[in-house]
Amino acid sequence: MVLDDWINLGPIHLFTVNTPIRNHSDIAGLRIRYAGGVVNELRLAALGADPRLIAWPDFPEHLCSGTVDGVLTSYESVASASLWEEGIRYAFEDSQYFGRYVPLVSAGFWRRIPESLRQVISDTWDEHVELAREDAAQAQARAKETLRSHGVTIVVPSQDNLTAARGRLAEKQPEMIERLGLDSEIVSFIPSP
Repeated sequence: MVLDDWINLGPIHLFTVNTPIRNHSDIAGLRIRYAGGVVNELRLAALGADPRLIAWPDFPEHLCSGTVDGVLTSYESVASASLWEEGIRYAFEDSQYFGRYVPLVSAGFWRRIPESLRQVISDTWDEHVELAREDAAQAQARAKETLRSHGVTIVVPSQDNLTAARGRLAEKQPEMIERLGLDSEIVSFIPSP
């Protein structure tokens, strides 16, 4: 059971140790940790990166040992883990995707509780979700400033660079769709770049 509105985590970017990314072509060959999801893996690979699926608790050790060059994550994740202490020096603010927290409730649990309690849970979520969104946006903004204050250089790509990268990704879209096994009806809703 998915409760109504989702909490926006915010845009997800690339963060690196030794290699500043100034445009998407600089991603080629970089070993980038991602949190999971075939789409993240396919998108990073399409941009020329070597995607690495690594559990978050193990990630700092990989940064220190040099087995990865960077990470696909949010400002808040980098700041909360103080990853500048592990070598993160650069951010490429290209908004790879927009992260969200989806409120899930076990269907079995939902069926077992009385309707009145279901309503309390739904109403409580609805009353607080907007504040949670605001808090998450503020946390991302504070985290960005924290990284900046610790010497992390932030590069925002030009619109031309973003458009070119989207074009490269669009060329790979048919193979991504095939790999994901998406239904052709769903694919018909994907807007053209």
